[in-house]
Amino acid sequence: LVIPLGSTLRQRDELHAFIVDELKPIFNREAYDAARNNCNHFTDRVSMYLAWR
Repeated sequence: LVIPLGSTLRQRDELHAFIVDELKPIFNREAYDAARNNCNHFTDRVSMYLAWR
């Protein structure tokens, strides 16, 4: 299933910095939780970052 989210004004380097600086410490092997901290939570955070400026 693919859900179109539209376009973003963010640059690739901004997204990369957000992932490395903000998400990498939160979404790692030690912090993984099937119910509370998983790939769906990661993609939610990324899509919200890309959608809102």
